[in-house]
Amino acid sequence: MRNRRDQTKRELAAATEVERRAYLYIARNTTLPSNVRYKAQLGLNALNERAPGVTMVKDRCAETGKGRGVLSRFKMCRVSEQER
Repeated sequence: MRNRRDQTKRELAAATEVERRAYLYIARNTTLPSNVRYKAQLGLNALNERAPGVTMVKDRCAETGKGRGVLSRFKMCRVSEQER
């Protein structure tokens, strides 16, 4: 279950990353008119409500779904098979 949720968040974050970067660039560009920057900020806020950002994605164990002690190289948690 946790792995499915994590995978869904990763896919949504990857799908909206280009749009998020575009909104951020426009909102932070001080050479653009303020109303354009304001609309970009509103679009970014709406995007944050419907799709998770990259910060919502957590490395989880591929086998157990645990979120702590995950060795990113192997995508496995540090807890051994006997301890579970």
